[in-house]
Amino acid sequence: MLEETIMVTDTPFKTYQEDAIQAAEELMYGDKVIERLKKATTEGEVCRIMATARNKKIELQERYGGNV
Repeated sequence: MLEETIMVTDTPFKTYQEDAIQAAEELMYGDKVIERLKKATTEGEVCRIMATARNKKIELQERYGGNV
């Protein structure tokens, strides 16, 4: 008997990852952040990448002012 393998491409993690990538693009976090998000394998990793990018952007805004 042959077993049929069903691939699920739209998992909750994949949706979470795609949403984070879209948010990073809208927030103009840069190509490095987006590439890291694409390579992430866990929700925790995605969350850490986004938090780090946010904190770095805030730091740059405080240092240089305006929309960095």
